[in-house]
Amino acid sequence: MRIFYFTWGMLTPSIQDGHNAMFKVSVMPIVPPRKGNRRWLCLLCASVFLLPLGTGAEEVADKVEETAAVAESAVSAEDAGRRIDEFHLALLEVMKVAAALGFDGRAKRLQELLPAYIDQGYMAKKTLGRKWKKLTAQQRKDFLEAFYVLNVYSYADRFSGYSGEKFETLSSELDEQGDAKVESRVVIMDGDPVRLLYRMHIVDGRWLVKDVYLNGSVSEMALRRSEYSSILKAEGIDALIVALWAKSDAMMKDDMADSKAISKE
Repeated sequence: MRIFYFTWGMLTPSIQDGHNAMFKVSVMPIVPPRKGNRRWLCLLCASVFLLPLGTGAEEVADKVEETAAVAESAVSAEDAGRRIDEFHLALLEVMKVAAALGFDGRAKRLQELLPAYIDQGYMAKKTLGRKWKKLTAQQRKDFLEAFYVLNVYSYADRFSGYSGEKFETLSSELDEQGDAKVESRVVIMDGDPVRLLYRMHIVDGRWLVKDVYLNGSVSEMALRRSEYSSILKAEGIDALIVALWAKSDAMMKDDMADSKAISKE
């Protein structure tokens, strides 16, 4: 298994705007302010007034309690840590059957898995920086597709087997912006542990990874931005999209060639 750096990705879920808000209590998570709870209390109380007239006191109390519970769960650092534990467990399951699945099988599994834990849309936009706003709608669509496929293929290529590796979550905490930092490591049987620091934010009520730091200091998103910027400056976005597809294609062919060589031995 090759596990030197990670390429994270996710298909961004659609966001549905609520309608008829006056007839329901919003249960969208609200991050409490850093100083005092006054604003938090006001926002919580405001949600109660969105209930229709005639709502009973018990029902109001239930809705308030439900809203508070959802918000508290969403901003919990421990919840962010549990999400990373789930992600790691799912990756191990793919690794343990990697040979049987083959490259295509691993890619299919990972294509279904990654959107649940990684905010790929956010990362794709951030790797382009200000260039993103200058793209046409079609260029954005084409870039996101190429970016997504490359991420899936990168996972399928790197998680190509299992040799007793295990993931360990070491700590989780919230930063001043309300985002989560989850520190973990990959324990490798014949090598030194690889430290991973996940940066996470809340999207539609769940924690998603927005960046990862290898050995606690090297940002995957920053590496991508540096890699892409040279092509963007020299040849433009269309050339970058072609380069991403070419890299995905080469990765798939190399992995399949390696698999055939191993099977002949």
